[in-house]
Amino acid sequence: MLKQAQHDDSFARLFNDNYAKLCHFARQFMSDDDDAKDIVQEAFVVLLEC
Repeated sequence: MLKQAQHDDSFARLFNDNYAKLCHFARQFMSDDDDAKDIVQEAFVVLLEC
C-alpha cells in the first residue's frame, strides 16, 4: 500500500512538473491547443499504465 502511495505521489509530481511544458512543446506541432493537450494527456495515461 505504501509503495502504491509513493508511486502515485511520484506520478503526480511528474505530471505537475511537466504538463505545461509538454503542452507548450506539443502546440508547436498542432494547430489546435485542445489537440495538443489531448496528446499530452494520452502520453501520461500510457505512462501511468506502465
